[in-house]
Amino acid sequence: MLQRKITPKYLNKINSNQSQVTNIPNTWEDFIALLKIKSGETYKQFKAYDYQSKLIQLCESESTILAVKSRQLGITQTIASYFLFKACHNPAYSAICFSRSQDDVSALSRRVRDMVLQLESFGIELSTDNVGLIKLKGLGEIYFKNSSKEGSRSYDSISDFLFDEASFVPTIESIYSASSASSSMVSKSLKVIVSTPGSKLSWF
Repeated sequence: MLQRKITPKYLNKINSNQSQVTNIPNTWEDFIALLKIKSGETYKQFKAYDYQSKLIQLCESESTILAVKSRQLGITQTIASYFLFKACHNPAYSAICFSRSQDDVSALSRRVRDMVLQLESFGIELSTDNVGLIKLKGLGEIYFKNSSKEGSRSYDSISDFLFDEASFVPTIESIYSASSASSSMVSKSLKVIVSTPGSKLSWF
């Protein structure tokens, strides 16, 4: 599949209460052009495939997205990088990524942390760094939760949600229902449901 050529466009400067962030791109595609991601045994520049770009376009225009996919398409990392992009621009931003298991939580949290560390030269710093929460200094935050343990627990003022491998989570319906309460104070909340086909497909 062809990859799109990316030419960065930069903002002049973004100031926050705790940190000074400079030259952060104002589009997702230009933002990921700053990053390298793990591919097999090497790191490669993060360049969006057409389907990834179209997915992010949907994220910017819709409130609920369902992605039924095959494996190894990079959909989860695409959404996580979009959440990170938004966290870098908004100090009040909060997102939650629900994963199927604790191993999946750890893997996704580690990938996002790797992306954050690559942004240090732009003034992006970690103020809280653990498996369950990546908080950017003076900026937004992303929670990483185990679906099988979190159940219907509610969080206040969450902007965006990722429900990863949703068809393999027995409690997905209650977790999704709780997200409505968590996002009730947010003017525009995004919910992205991602899964390979499974037994819960009828719930979608």
